[in-house]
Amino acid sequence: MKIPPLSQQLIARSLSELNSSSKKVVWQVTTSPTSHSHLETNLIFKNFGTTWKFLNDVKDYSHKLKHHPTITTTYNKVNLVITTHDVGNSLTDLDFQLAEAIASSSNLDGLK
Repeated sequence: MKIPPLSQQLIARSLSELNSSSKKVVWQVTTSPTSHSHLETNLIFKNFGTTWKFLNDVKDYSHKLKHHPTITTTYNKVNLVITTHDVGNSLTDLDFQLAEAIASSSNLDGLK
């Protein structure tokens, strides 16, 4: 069963709730010219070790939800992009569930 994409109104409300519940991670919604939408955040950690502790949390959350972000990392910088490819690279509840799990990581204490 496919998960339906969220309306713009639900995306705005979900983004507001997500950002208000997280003290350390700020997410933004980006829409491409082809109307593909994704959640994105950029994080900077204190060092390489704290970066990888956090990325292991992301791995665990992703595995549990069976939903995987695009991760770009260099030393202590992490860029996360989340979208649901099965519905045309649009945002769904699953994207926000994963973002919420990531934003609740205990390893965010390693942020600069």
